[in-house]
Amino acid sequence: MENVAQHVRLYNVQEDENGVTSSTVFIPNDKKDFFLKKINKYKETEDKEKVIGTIESINLALVEALWIGNKSSIPVKVPTWCEIWLMAEVKEDCIS
Repeated sequence: MENVAQHVRLYNVQEDENGVTSSTVFIPNDKKDFFLKKINKYKETEDKEKVIGTIESINLALVEALWIGNKSSIPVKVPTWCEIWLMAEVKEDCIS
């Protein structure tokens, strides 16, 4: 699902206790059309595995989608220190 040239990035892939695999993909606002075209191609192709893989649903990602580990460990009521990794892309024209 990742396309580095389009800045569409695969952030994480997780398998739940039922064996269902979920992926979290970052899609910049200006690349929504690119991603929608890819999804439409998936819907129209007989061999879907060649396009993307198997898609059951697409949802807006919240913290739970990015959380690595047991979802019940997400701090909800009590402030808890967490390690957060951020991804940044450097534009080539900004490199000195």
